[in-house]
Amino acid sequence: WELRKAPEVVKCATALQDLRNILKPCRDTGRGYKDPGLDNWTKGRLESMVTFLMHYTNPSSPGYEAWMAASLLSANRKGMSSWWAHDLRKATKAYINNCVNVPINPYGTWTISQLTNDLANEIHEHFQSIGAYVQAQDVVEYLDREELKKTISLSTAKHWMKLMDYHWVQNHRTQYVDG
Repeated sequence: WELRKAPEVVKCATALQDLRNILKPCRDTGRGYKDPGLDNWTKGRLESMVTFLMHYTNPSSPGYEAWMAASLLSANRKGMSSWWAHDLRKATKAYINNCVNVPINPYGTWTISQLTNDLANEIHEHFQSIGAYVQAQDVVEYLDREELKKTISLSTAKHWMKLMDYHWVQNHRTQYVDG
């Protein structure tokens, strides 16, 4: 029962103020706010927790002192399901019990490019052995060799070539030029 029990309103009000400070940290000058440096997923989740706690701690809200109702109001406002409300309750309660438990983006760092400076230099050297005109397919084939065994798509190879300052040449089909 203790795990399912709603937290005290006073603790929730304190957590609400803490979350507001995380989302809008004050500038050192005292005027305005500085960027919290949060990714969009984390910022959205924290804003949802703030909305949830506002419903739970505000006496004029229909979710006042009604833990589940407040979470369902927040979920409804965002157009989400009751399961999302369950996850919101779980994350908020974890934060209330220990303010270090800030929700972490579950998607991690997979959006960071795998093209390192060393790999880019290797690809440049390979291109020099091919000649002046190279294709994105050359990158795919180079990385698919026995020694590297890295598989990338053709569109990723095109993107990498743009990052390495190779430019598309119109008179040579599907080929790039260094420079």
